[in-house]
Amino acid sequence: MILLALLQGLFYTSVALSSLHVLHYFLFQRKRMKHSMRGKNVLISGGSTGIGLGIAIECLKQGCSNLIIVARNRDKLEQAKKELATYSEEKQSIFIYPCDVTDEKQVDSMLEEIYSKILKRKVDYLFINQGLSIPGYATLQPMSDFKYQMDLNYFSHVLVSKKFIPTMLDEKMDDSSSSHIIFVGSACSITSFVGYGSYAPTKYAIKGYAEALRSELLGTNIRIHLALPVDTDTEGFKKENETKPKECATLSSLSGLQTYIESGSSLVRNLMKSGIQFYVTSSFDTYLQIVGGTLGVGPCVNIYNYPLLDVIVGGVMVIPAILRGYAYYFDKVSYEAAQTHRNELFKKKLYKPVESFRTKVE
Repeated sequence: MILLALLQGLFYTSVALSSLHVLHYFLFQRKRMKHSMRGKNVLISGGSTGIGLGIAIECLKQGCSNLIIVARNRDKLEQAKKELATYSEEKQSIFIYPCDVTDEKQVDSMLEEIYSKILKRKVDYLFINQGLSIPGYATLQPMSDFKYQMDLNYFSHVLVSKKFIPTMLDEKMDDSSSSHIIFVGSACSITSFVGYGSYAPTKYAIKGYAEALRSELLGTNIRIHLALPVDTDTEGFKKENETKPKECATLSSLSGLQTYIESGSSLVRNLMKSGIQFYVTSSFDTYLQIVGGTLGVGPCVNIYNYPLLDVIVGGVMVIPAILRGYAYYFDKVSYEAAQTHRNELFKKKLYKPVESFRTKVE
């Protein structure tokens, strides 16, 4: 009887909390859903193929003014530019820039050239998309596979974001001055299983960095987002299937397979629905994993974590609701501290207005 009463109490509490969340959405957050990319500057690293190219196509459809795609291979960039030209309007400009974003010197040169020769104002949307997967059994893979994926999938994301953040800061705090950094992770940022032992940790790392960066920059005009696409039918996906264990292929296929245009389109459109949400998904399956508290696929280990209790308690949103309460508290503390941090950024001249790049060449 006591257990039943407790479950009833949890159920009614979850209903009340969920109702308040829905009410808050319709009364306050929904009013902020008018978000536009029209006239904005967009830069996409890893933008010549796959999801990055799909994102670029949708950004043009959304009306961005200047689009810059970055990748290592110039030939692929030229091919991508031709494809993108079929989606662009007369007043939209498309630029390509070959760069190895794992090389700090090349990223520095890219930053200088983009702001001195291409753009007259800051990048408004920075999609950091480069990455690849080398599936296999972690116990059999060489350490070089782990290190290579970490360098490209994680450290290059950190590098690009750290270089661009000072140029994207603005002393104004209104919506028109907002800047957006979108880290493209994957469903493996929240769930891992056999075959992804060397890949998923790099995507988990992006999630951890993005969450910390979001908290750190709450007092600024920069918004941080984490995009979580599912499997996408690209040349890279076909190549990773060459080493992917069969059980890995079976499990990863549960979320479905999207084309690069479908994936890029859904991610950008979901981002533009508000421009303020942290997670940006391309499938309902990934969304459910996020709502469930990103529990992953860890095993049940005791009576307190049986699937039945997960269904009864987690299924009625009690645990996510409680976690959301913690998130609000974390944001409150972070935002108060971020005001001081923001002032320090400007005091130490870590803020680099675009004009500072242009004066160097004039």
